[in-house]
Amino acid sequence: MFTNHLKIAFRRLLKHKSFSFLNIAGLAVGVACAALILLWAYDEITYDGFHEKGDRIFQVMSNQTFDGKTFTFASLPGIFAGAVKAEIPEIAKSARLSWETSYAFSLGEKISFEQGYLADSSFLDIMTFPLVEGDPKTALLETNTLLITERMAEKFFGKEPAVGKLLKVNNRDEFKVAGVMKNPPANSTLKFEWLASFRIFEKENDWWNTWNTNGVQTFVLLNSATDSVVVNRKIHGFVKAKSPTASAKPLLFALNDWHLRSEFKEGRQTGRGRILLVKLFSLIAAFILLIACFNYMNLTTARSENRRREVGVRKVVGAGRGSLAGQFMGEALLTSLLACVLAFAMLKLAIPFFNTLVDKQLAFNLTNPLHLGGLLGVAVLSGLLAGIYPSLYLTSFRPIAVLKANVGSSAKAGGGIFATFMEAGSIRKGLVVAQFVVSVFLIFCTIVVYKQIGHVKSRNLGYDKEGLIFMPTNEQFNTNYPIIKQELLASGLVEQVAKSSDQVLNMGSNTSGYEWDGKDPSVDKLITVTSGSPEYIKTLGMKLTAGRDFHENPALDSTSVIINETLANIILRDGKKEEVVGELLRRGDEKLQIVGVLEDFRYGNIYGEVEPLMLFCSQPEDGMVWARVKPGVQVDDALAAVGAVVKSHNPGFPFEYEFLDDEFNKRFKMEATMGQLSLIFSVLSILICCLGLFGLAAFAAERRTKEIGVRKVLGANVAGIVGLLSREFIALVLIALVIAAPLAWWAANTWLENYEYRITISWWMLGLAGAMAVAVAFITVGFQSIKAALANPVKSLRSE
Repeated sequence: MFTNHLKIAFRRLLKHKSFSFLNIAGLAVGVACAALILLWAYDEITYDGFHEKGDRIFQVMSNQTFDGKTFTFASLPGIFAGAVKAEIPEIAKSARLSWETSYAFSLGEKISFEQGYLADSSFLDIMTFPLVEGDPKTALLETNTLLITERMAEKFFGKEPAVGKLLKVNNRDEFKVAGVMKNPPANSTLKFEWLASFRIFEKENDWWNTWNTNGVQTFVLLNSATDSVVVNRKIHGFVKAKSPTASAKPLLFALNDWHLRSEFKEGRQTGRGRILLVKLFSLIAAFILLIACFNYMNLTTARSENRRREVGVRKVVGAGRGSLAGQFMGEALLTSLLACVLAFAMLKLAIPFFNTLVDKQLAFNLTNPLHLGGLLGVAVLSGLLAGIYPSLYLTSFRPIAVLKANVGSSAKAGGGIFATFMEAGSIRKGLVVAQFVVSVFLIFCTIVVYKQIGHVKSRNLGYDKEGLIFMPTNEQFNTNYPIIKQELLASGLVEQVAKSSDQVLNMGSNTSGYEWDGKDPSVDKLITVTSGSPEYIKTLGMKLTAGRDFHENPALDSTSVIINETLANIILRDGKKEEVVGELLRRGDEKLQIVGVLEDFRYGNIYGEVEPLMLFCSQPEDGMVWARVKPGVQVDDALAAVGAVVKSHNPGFPFEYEFLDDEFNKRFKMEATMGQLSLIFSVLSILICCLGLFGLAAFAAERRTKEIGVRKVLGANVAGIVGLLSREFIALVLIALVIAAPLAWWAANTWLENYEYRITISWWMLGLAGAMAVAVAFITVGFQSIKAALANPVKSLRSE
């Protein structure tokens, strides 16, 4: 029976090719969009899902309270991991991990920087990073051995076995490859090319074994059936019990939340993070699929007059309502399955672009049952949603009333309440309005996202980010820095060179315990402490608002500091003074004199308020070298000159650099992705709406062909006829604008509340979104209207 319905449906699709194309195209766009977002969302929600013990893996975070505010950090004392494993029986394993580290690896002429971590050997007992060669139990025990990924092994050793081979690290030490790991999956929070023993970290940092210093990442594996709430209670005061002066209050952070729910506020998870992006765009994809289904409903029911007699005759000869409904559902399902084929082609074309946009490596493969099932599932669901209403409506006509009625008569001839209600236009108009509500909503939100990103990018940062190169240093680079600086300045392409301990955008509050006159001793302040060479302020283009810059000889400023305006205002408020230059800062036996005040500059959280900062004068052994390109100099010429100088005095290391403006733009990656996806979805929703409007306008013009002919004979001009046919559709778009306005305004305001530095929504944004929707609708309907208005009235009236 159902096969017969499909055969009939296929013949009808061939008979009405243009009508069928609009339905198939609209559904294909909706299905492709939904399938693509499902593919992306699945990758997001399965992030880190490859870890076999994932439900028992936690990172231990640290809450610390300063000046009444609680901050959450990922660092703990180096001796914490071993202690909790020994003293808390619910913890099966613990492991320490350094921060991501970049080492220069070389083998003969092959040389490259690779990212990795220093880790305890127990790290591999907790995490699932399997080895294809070597023994995971011994690989991280020695300080001169390391594990590398298959990707890195192939880069240096090709197809030859890597275990037992030597690699030179940082042009100094030789490390033996103790094992080869499978490449970490693309959807892994921890991404690396190598792992080495944490004992290297212990050897290089003598502070790691104190309870009052935090600087190590800690991971734990709980025993089976252990309640994490119980463990949280036990570790909360663990550090304080060891050292009453310590500030860290540990808490567990579940692996399943690392990627999606990473936001903390006042020491607690907010449940927010990338999960909001997943929910938002999954909802938008569902709306776009619904818009496509609405198109099918509208176009199918709009042509109901042509099928009314068919339904009447078939009912007279004995067809039941269920049989007829099955035929119409068959047509909808066949349309959606054909749309599925077109959607697959669209997916294949869209995925490479989409991967670039969202920085992923997604692939759609029909041999993957999950992918094939998902695509077919979306297609069948859209067919059912699209077909259920037309099948109910078209089968509701009473045969006697239909066969008695004239072709152009009202649907009331069908007799049923359902048909009468539908012919009044309420449902069809409502669906058009719903489509444009979604479209206007998306257009408006896209405008707001792009305005917010532009607002922050144009913010006064307190330094000049253009033409500023920064390069990470190493021991050899630091030794040869004076000659490197001299040659860079002598090149004529670089106007300033400086050193600093930190990359300016990556700094964050890291030190407490400083006192000053008038400060409440019971209130601790968290201050960002950093250092730079005497040329640092000038090279970065920062401005002093009071006092002086550092002397050229750092030794003259060994006990001097320059602070930012935020810290200066705090000191002035506490001490009830008018001048901060010359004031002393104290920390234990250390006494520092404030010699200058910097205009606040943005670092860390670009959207937030500026935190207190203190700048020391020194030539840091580690950190960054900055070089400012002279105005008017070609970037490629400057890079070639800088690279040549650095390579000549830093042999054995690749030339690694970044432009500060590029790094700054990366800070808006999530917002930029949101804006680009919103823009794409806005275009898709408008496209689907236009396909529907195009079909409805064509059918409206077809039904009124004779009316248009009569009007033209009586003297109506083209503009009048276009207005006549377009008026109703434009009115529906305006109604959609009225409905979408408060919804979009509320959604945009809710999103903007996440940012302390944000735009104020203006009415012009809503006006622009509405004008774009109206313009697109008018062009779509106008095309059909003009075509009908220009038709020869003689042809349309000849039959009369």
